[in-house]
Amino acid sequence: MRLWTDLDRRIIALAVPAAGSAVLQLIHGAVDMFWVKELGETELAALAIGTLSLWMYASIGALVGTGLTALVARYVGVGRLDGAAYVGAQGLRWSVAIGIVTAFIGYAIAPGIYQASNATPAVAAAGVLYTRIIWGGGSLILLQVGADAVFRG
Repeated sequence: MRLWTDLDRRIIALAVPAAGSAVLQLIHGAVDMFWVKELGETELAALAIGTLSLWMYASIGALVGTGLTALVARYVGVGRLDGAAYVGAQGLRWSVAIGIVTAFIGYAIAPGIYQASNATPAVAAAGVLYTRIIWGGGSLILLQVGADAVFRG
């Protein structure tokens, strides 16, 4: 009896990069905190709260990436490279569009994120600016996620 079937190997091949991506997101936050702690407690608190909001953004990226990978892979799987190219191009356009919309949403909700976490005014002032800058670059982040998904598909 074999320990690993072909299906097991395929599932692991898909799961390991996904798990690795999640670990890298955690490491990204930890590295940011390592450097920002030298600036002071206020800045560190602002970063910690802002990083939590980025997890919301990362979930949007995961939705875009997963859906686009599945659609491109479907067309590639049946040998319709023209369809895969079309879906990939549309996916990249939508990635940018979703990124622009979420940038405006992030700009609008940034103060509420800090208010909901009962941040001090100093923490909120530093954090709102940070959160708005990070969410403002969303179209570029989602474009990268979309391009990654097209190549995976």
